Amino acid sequence: MRCAICPRTGPCQGEAVPRLCDLVNPEHPAYDPRYLAKLEPPAPGPEEALLASLAPYIKAAAACPHRGPARGACGCHWCSRDGIKVTPPECWACRKSAATA
Repeated sequence: MRCAICPRTGPCQGEAVPRLCDLVNPEHPAYDPRYLAKLEPPAPGPEEALLASLAPYIKAAAACPHRGPARGACGCHWCSRDGIKVTPPECWACRKSAATA
């Protein structure tokens, strides 16, 4: 829950760590303006950025009309169009070419 004195208009770390709200409240005895920067949510790490960049491709592959059932314990899917196992980049390239055709 957002505190009444929150200086941020967007997401705030104080919602997850209420003590930050005390530390940035000028009327609180523990006020320390150095904590204002800590209210900013952390930037996404490399893993999150990679997943976000791949999300459109993953959605396109999941909606592919040529996607066959999963085979084997690994859960890999086969392309029913050609009856072969394709790598994710091959699948995405096919979906991209289909979208632009």
